[in-house]
Amino acid sequence: MMKDMIIKNMTFKVEQTLTVVGVIKSGLLWILISIQFTCSEFVVTLSNGSTFCFPNRMGAEKYSVMGFHGDAVIRSIEIK
Repeated sequence: MMKDMIIKNMTFKVEQTLTVVGVIKSGLLWILISIQFTCSEFVVTLSNGSTFCFPNRMGAEKYSVMGFHGDAVIRSIEIK
């Protein structure tokens, strides 16, 4: 199991949604995280419907490097 993952050259732009599907370390709980990227913030929606926001402090309109850290195994990443 990989503890950390860095993805390069998969550009995430304003008005796109990034969806991450993974499984928690125990293998029993699947997770789905959806991140909508706007000019001012990232709107994160969790599997249980909880939503929270992070400001786009760098003010960038696109990001081409993403890092994932923690104890979940990522099964798929999709940008639409």
